[in-house]
Amino acid sequence: MNLGANLLPIFSPLASKKPPGVKIAPDANLTPGVFCTRGSSVAGIVGGVLSGLIFKNFWKVVGDLHKLPGEGPGNAIEGGKITVTGAFGGGICTTSTTLFNAAFRAGMIPLKRQNHNEFIDRYPPGLDATVWIVGNTKQTMSFKNDTQYPILIQRTIRNDGSRRWITFKIWSVPNGRKATVTNTVIQPGERAVSRIVRDPTKPVGYRFFNNAAVNGARVWTTVTIYDHGKVHWRKRYFSNYPAVDGVTVVGTKT
Repeated sequence: MNLGANLLPIFSPLASKKPPGVKIAPDANLTPGVFCTRGSSVAGIVGGVLSGLIFKNFWKVVGDLHKLPGEGPGNAIEGGKITVTGAFGGGICTTSTTLFNAAFRAGMIPLKRQNHNEFIDRYPPGLDATVWIVGNTKQTMSFKNDTQYPILIQRTIRNDGSRRWITFKIWSVPNGRKATVTNTVIQPGERAVSRIVRDPTKPVGYRFFNNAAVNGARVWTTVTIYDHGKVHWRKRYFSNYPAVDGVTVVGTKT
């Protein structure tokens, strides 16, 4: 759901020390599950330990957005359109997408994942993970730790001027897992257009650029998780991204 400036995620080098206050065996090391990206909303998940369990409900872990400090209206995609007024918690998909990518790169098995209704090119193609709540219906993101070791999920946030970066690191003893992303195919989808939205509540002369037009796309990509060199899990994802028209709001109130 996050709709900031276009910027590709970056991978962080693996750290060599444990998080403060966490006891890990002397020979422990990080699993290769570090992922970092930029976003406007980075609330909710601070960290935790997962052992032989399923991270099955993103929203249960995050909790009530209205009770989280700093949360408020943000950009969101609804029905193929970007909301002009903003949706509460809009942008939190930066959190779900970053954690999803860190998890499978650490050898965790992806479960629930759904692409956005816009091709956001700062995310890995076909590997974004949107989350949303509409009434009583929820879209979540989930994964499973089927290794014999517990994992520690650690989140950090870094401010860089007007930008904020969120990083998830997944710690464990060496588990023999390795993930690859291969055979990514991106095909052009429907074309987007730029349009004017007239707002009778805003005075004449008011002009607000809400969002740029983004063409649709169809993306295929394959995630493979190896366990000690053997294929443990593989899935070819297909994501269909509709076009999102650009919107400029102009006032018509006299």
